[in-house]
Amino acid sequence: MKKVFVTLFVALIGLTSFAQGEWVKQDIDKKFAVSFPAKPDQEDMMGVNVFKYKDADSVSYVVTFTDLGAFGMDSATIAEQAPTQEFHDMLKGQFEAQIPGVNFTKNEIVPWGNYTTYIFEAEDADKKNKLFMKAVFVGEVLYVLTSSVPVAVTPTNKDKFFASVAVK
Repeated sequence: MKKVFVTLFVALIGLTSFAQGEWVKQDIDKKFAVSFPAKPDQEDMMGVNVFKYKDADSVSYVVTFTDLGAFGMDSATIAEQAPTQEFHDMLKGQFEAQIPGVNFTKNEIVPWGNYTTYIFEAEDADKKNKLFMKAVFVGEVLYVLTSSVPVAVTPTNKDKFFASVAVK
């Protein structure tokens, strides 16, 4: 479970990539791809794979993923539990534990084809950022997409980022 907590933490922290350019499709693993405004940096942060990009106006785009099978959860259990409020609330609680002081303003369970997604929005008053998150369960893997947007910036590309998700 520690790896899940690290995934959640990394998805929510400030980022430091500054590349610019056209939107590019990035394979996250063999099953999942997302488009970024430019080629993202890839890092391993405490055992968690992280893809991140930060544009010139300080808007960050991050994708992390965790194999929940490593924690004894099989895809059938996840498929059964992910659509429940209890499972949603547990994951939201993990996010809240990783980023104290952040105020969640939206959290929803949203079916997406054959997959369950969680949509979160939050405000980080200390960092003066708005956080937009989409968590997608695919088999035994949890993918978390996060866009961190300074309060003074209009979040024009977050929807394009979230809509670019492709499951292979």
